[in-house]
This record gives sequence, structure tokens and C-alpha cells, in this order.
Amino acid sequence: MRSPVMNPRAQRLLLARSLFLSVLVALLAGLVACGSTLVVAPTATSTIPPVTWATASPGTVLFESDWSKGLAGWQASVGWSVRDGLLEMDGQDQRTLTIPYQPTVRDYAVEFQVQVVDEPVDGGYFRLRAAPTPTAAGFHAEVEGLHTDIIHTTGDHPHAWVVLDPFTALDPASGRPLDYEPHTSLVNYHVEVRENTVQFATDKATLSGAVGKAVKPLSHGPLTIECGLAFLRVGDVRIIAL
Repeated sequence: MRSPVMNPRAQRLLLARSLFLSVLVALLAGLVACGSTLVVAPTATSTIPPVTWATASPGTVLFESDWSKGLAGWQASVGWSVRDGLLEMDGQDQRTLTIPYQPTVRDYAVEFQVQVVDEPVDGGYFRLRAAPTPTAAGFHAEVEGLHTDIIHTTGDHPHAWVVLDPFTALDPASGRPLDYEPHTSLVNYHVEVRENTVQFATDKATLSGAVGKAVKPLSHGPLTIECGLAFLRVGDVRIIAL
């Protein structure tokens, strides 16, 4: 009795199935020979390059204002003028100056002189502010609550303090305000920035300080002087390496 003759289409299907089974057996044998370990190629990960800080000896003056040249480069708002070697503002609100230099050293200090010539009825202020960046918290060192009353009721004193921006970056044990009355003399202020800490002081006393929760450098700017609602004069502004 003769075997039935397989048609060409059935022969092709049988050949394809045989080839598939042969390849599958070969792959399984290879896995067994390699200890059944499946090697997965590593995937690329994105990393933020480390910041490269400039080097400078402590005490090196990195920037110094020169009001004889006017306000060129300072991105000053309206309301500022130069008089008798000092910068004056008109006593209105939201007056700003952007310092035309951004520190490239890790630790730095900003020194600036402010004279409160005349206080408003309520709400005068001035501050040094470092804008936050996507990778670093900003800060502001501020004197606020300036007003004309000679006798201040409890809780109504002018005060100085330092806070971080955003506020959630601040260690809650720091950033405490201190009662402070600058009076009308020209006062030298110092804002020292070291890693994740900011200290605010005058030549005579420490005013306030702030510490970040994360141990990483705070913002290096842009740095702005902001003030309003009090008639002020601004003297020398310097940035120094620490």
C-alpha cells in the first residue's frame, strides 16, 4: 500500500515548524550552558555634572561698586539716583538693584552699607536676596517693619532675619527674627554664605542666621538689593571670597 502524497503547501508548513523547533532547542541549550543567567544590557542614566568652583584666597574682593559710574549694568528699577557718592531711593515700594556680579567661589560674603534716612508710618524694609535655582535654595537677609513710632508695642519692633526660598528648605531650628532698630546712621551689613548656611550681621552684632535642611550649597544668585516704603541711602557694595 502506497503512502499518501503530501501536497506542497503542507510540506512547507512542516518544514517551517521543524526549523522553529530547532532554533528554540538551540536557544534553550545555550541558556543552560551559560548557567541559565539572562544578561540585560545596562540602561543609560542621566546625571547632573558636578559644579566646578573657582578658587580665590579668603578676603579676596571679587566685586566692588563704583557709584561714580552711575547705575550702568545694575538693572535698577525706577526710583534710584546717585547723590554725594551714595545711591538714594525715593521712598516708594518695590525698588530693586541687581548686583552685576554672580559669585563663582563656593563660600562668599556680601557687604553693603545702608542708611535709613526716613521711616514710613509702617512697613519699611530692605533685603539682600539670592534667587533660588532648580538645584539650590535661595535666601533673603532682611530688615523689615521699619516705622516712625518711637515707642514700639510688644511684637511691633523692627526686626532682622534670614529665611530660605522656598521656606520648606529651612531647618526649623534656624531663621529666627531678632528685634533690631537701625536708626539713621550708615550701617555696614554682612551676609556670609557658607555651604548651606547664611549669617546676617553688622559690624557690631549678629542679627540672624539660617541653615538649609540639605547639606549642599545655597544659591549664588543673581543677587539683588530690594527695598521700599522708607527713604534709604546705599553705600559701598562688595562681594568677598571666604
